[in-house]
Amino acid sequence: MKVKYGFSQDDFLLLYVGRLDIEKGIDLLFSIFEKLEPLHKQIHLVIIGNGDYVPPEMSLKNIHLFGYLSSEEIMNVYQIADIGIITSKDEECSFVCIEMLRFGLPIISLANAGQSEILDTGLYSEYLVRYKPHNYSDSHVIEEFILKVNKLIDSSDTRRSLGNESLRIYNNSLSFNKFFQNYHNLICSVVM
Repeated sequence: MKVKYGFSQDDFLLLYVGRLDIEKGIDLLFSIFEKLEPLHKQIHLVIIGNGDYVPPEMSLKNIHLFGYLSSEEIMNVYQIADIGIITSKDEECSFVCIEMLRFGLPIISLANAGQSEILDTGLYSEYLVRYKPHNYSDSHVIEEFILKVNKLIDSSDTRRSLGNESLRIYNNSLSFNKFFQNYHNLICSVVM
C-alpha cells in the first residue's frame, strides 16, 4: 500500500498527525527530522494536518505534507507508517495516540500528561521523551528523539514488540467496547 502514496516498500515512514502549530511541537518535529534525514536515506516524514505554522526553509527532500485527509485516508496511512511521532507539549487525552495504538503503530512521544498516563508502562516507558516544560525543544530532547527513532529503525523485532504493546494497550483499556464497559460499570455503581 506504500506505493499508492508514492513510497517504495523499503521506505521508512515516520508519521505525525495533528495541527501544524508550535503548541503541538511541529517546530520540534522539523528539528528532529533535520538531524535524522542525513542518517537514513530511506527515511520519510509524513505529516497529516493543517495549521498556521510555516516550516522553515530546509533542504530536506523527504518531508511529505499531506494536509487534511479524510478519516478513511488517515486510517490507510496509519497502516503503512513504521513509527508514530507525537511532539505535543500539552495533551490531556490524545486521540492521535489512541488511533496510533489502535493500528499497532510503535510510538515515540514527549512525556506530556496525556501520553504519560497511557504509555508510561512496561516497554513503552523507554520510548517517552522526558522534558522540562521551559526547554522542551533543547538539544537534549532532540537527541533523545533521535536515539529512540534510531533504536526502532535498527530493530524490526523491537518495532514489532512495541506494535504489539500498542495493540494490547488499546484493546485492554482504550477500545470503544472497553470505554462502554467502564461507563456502564460506573453508571451501575451510582444507581445501585
